[in-house]
Amino acid sequence: MRKIPFILIFSSMIAQASDSITLADFLNEAMIHNKEVMEANLKLESATALKGKTRSFYYPEIGIEGGAESYHSSQTNASNGFAFAYGRYNLYNGGKDFNAFKTQSKEQEFADFHLAKTKVRVQREVAHQFYDLLFIQEANKLKIQALEINQSQLKMAEKRKAAGITSDSDVLEFELREATLHSDLLLLEQEKLSSMREFLRILGRDETNTNIEVSGALNRVPVNKELSELISQAQNEREDLIEAKKNLSIATFAHSATLGSWFPKADFEANYGNLPRADRILTETPTLGILLKVSLPLFSGFDSYYERVSKAHEMDRAEVTMKRVEQQMKVQVEMAFSKLKTIGSRADLEEKNLDRSKRYYEITTAEYKRGIKNSLDVASATEKLFDTKLRDLQYRRDFKFAQLLLAESIGTAE
Repeated sequence: MRKIPFILIFSSMIAQASDSITLADFLNEAMIHNKEVMEANLKLESATALKGKTRSFYYPEIGIEGGAESYHSSQTNASNGFAFAYGRYNLYNGGKDFNAFKTQSKEQEFADFHLAKTKVRVQREVAHQFYDLLFIQEANKLKIQALEINQSQLKMAEKRKAAGITSDSDVLEFELREATLHSDLLLLEQEKLSSMREFLRILGRDETNTNIEVSGALNRVPVNKELSELISQAQNEREDLIEAKKNLSIATFAHSATLGSWFPKADFEANYGNLPRADRILTETPTLGILLKVSLPLFSGFDSYYERVSKAHEMDRAEVTMKRVEQQMKVQVEMAFSKLKTIGSRADLEEKNLDRSKRYYEITTAEYKRGIKNSLDVASATEKLFDTKLRDLQYRRDFKFAQLLLAESIGTAE
């Protein structure tokens, strides 16, 4: 009497001892602990702080200044100390401050968008690993079922051999099949280990426990949108396209800001206290000094001209980049959409093959019991049945992967 192999017992023990968690549970965990999500959140906080910094240009500068001064000439010597409070405010700076604020506002908006899209991308990665683990888990069950059936058929072959109906070759056929299935189970265990380690990394876990059972089903849900709708949706969802549009806006702001070099700069300044000697009207008397200063650069060695030309080219380059990314997006959406349709059609065909394989297996097994078919026929029918089941499982997994690929090309979660 043959015993159930150790690997079957080991797989059963894992299933009983480990936790079974759904995709929604893993997604919630990743949103909290994933390192890339944390980085994106900190980037948003930094961009928000920098946006606040650009507002400082609109506030006055207030402070206290003091020191000592000494003057010497052939007629007289003079020295004194000075200390005064001052307030300074820039009235006009050629629009540079305004453009700096708009630029950083765009950066802050994109950082917020980047955080949202990082979460979406991490959700896709979690789902991809989840479906891969679910496939490995279900494939492992199929191999165990195939091994149990093979053992039952082996016992039947041994009885037929003992009765003189069959030869040793019939028994060897099932023994060879058993060895192959054991090898397949070992390979699946290794694949599960590798996939689980990557899964834990995405979730943000530092632990090395890989005894986690996922709970779900590889169901196929068709996409009910037209290609044109998906491309239109990608216009507002694709991170690289939104980034290209953001860069074009910033390049436009930078180009506009170069005009500020040709406009005057106006500053207001007020000082009160014991001013430096050159600024005093009456000696030893606290003085209030008010200054309105306007400066206009007349020539700077064509620095302003070449800066504007450079920014104009940067703006044109940003526009070309945006068009390139948009074109690339359309191609990727079309390819992903086509791939999903193809895999869906092949999965439909495989479901029909699965029904045929089941009927063929049932007929062959019945005829084997009546002595019409031999062990090779039964082993072949069994192998075809479980190979078809595995292919059907693979197509359902690949359909999920293709959906994730389409979602990636659009910029959505799934």
